[in-house]
Amino acid sequence: MEFINGTLKVLYIKRDADNEAGYEYLPIGCLTDNSFSESADMLDTTVRTNTNGWTSSIPVGQSYNIDFGGLITTESLSSTFITYNDLRNIKRNRQLLDWKIAADEGAEEYGSGYINSLSDTATIDEFVSFSGSIVGQGEPRANPNIEGALDNELNFEL
Repeated sequence: MEFINGTLKVLYIKRDADNEAGYEYLPIGCLTDNSFSESADMLDTTVRTNTNGWTSSIPVGQSYNIDFGGLITTESLSSTFITYNDLRNIKRNRQLLDWKIAADEGAEEYGSGYINSLSDTATIDEFVSFSGSIVGQGEPRANPNIEGALDNELNFEL
């Protein structure tokens, strides 16, 4: 597996392709970092009879974000990378995108999301230093052909 700039995990975005499959995952050009973080909204389950003073809670809603940054060209790179212009168009058009993170040991995660922030921090010739964030839609998954769960039934006892 080929990685960009020695990165052990690489973020890819699915894009329409001129091949029989109809799409392909392309890396974001010249990533310098990308991170995946998960969080959960918690429901307080502490009851009045709790005399020891400790609170309790359970997770009820989960979410994730992917933050990324790097140095990218504003020009097309012969369809081998997602360019800054591609990212800007996806964000401005509010397009739901499919992403993949490939790890060096062959593990892959897939999901869908929206770019909720994108900024460029400096322009040097034809390159732009950039950062952005994707907010996940549904749950991440290990197989690209399994739909992410957008609505989960909540079952718990108090």
